Amino acid sequence: MYKKATCNYWKEKTLRLFATYPSARYLNPLALEFGKPHPVIKYAACTKEHVKRCATTLQILTGSYMLQTNRSNFNQHSTKPTCLICRSGPENRIHLIACCPATEHIRCRFRMKLKEILCDHFPNQEHLELLLFDPPTFTALVLDCTSPIITHSIPIPVTSFSDIITCCQQLIHCISAERLTILQRIAPTIQKKRKTRPRKPRKPCGPIHA
Repeated sequence: MYKKATCNYWKEKTLRLFATYPSARYLNPLALEFGKPHPVIKYAACTKEHVKRCATTLQILTGSYMLQTNRSNFNQHSTKPTCLICRSGPENRIHLIACCPATEHIRCRFRMKLKEILCDHFPNQEHLELLLFDPPTFTALVLDCTSPIITHSIPIPVTSFSDIITCCQQLIHCISAERLTILQRIAPTIQKKRKTRPRKPRKPCGPIHA
């Protein structure tokens, strides 16, 4: 009885707090059960490689993965939120997973895999196109396919969760690895630009009184 009351208390408190955290937008609070793993962890395989993929997914899902928008907010907007790789827009979670042209070749490969998994459950081609090609919906699918953003409009069978989550975590791992490789390659150019950037003149100090 006490265990059930404690679980209910913390579940209700967590659900209230969720509304105050924009970083938890893609995380399904209704899937949280105390004493049980979240589906993103539950359906992930237990090999060392899969644990690494799951860790990256959880970082992005909870907003703790260091993107340019995070750096910009942390540095009080002294750092630009623009993606350092493509320079086509702010690097947020939607940009990383669904939009950055530098990783489109990876995205195309995994979209085909996801289409094979989902096509049997979605005879309506419009629903399938929305899941795979609408950036916000695709981002929600990749991060947490149990999310209300997905399931309220396009119900996904529970039997497909394992295959979808495994495929999506592979996608995230490949995109993250490619992003890191590109950033390491262009790092000297970025540092050179920062050094050659003209500094703003300092404001003159007021009179010094002895």
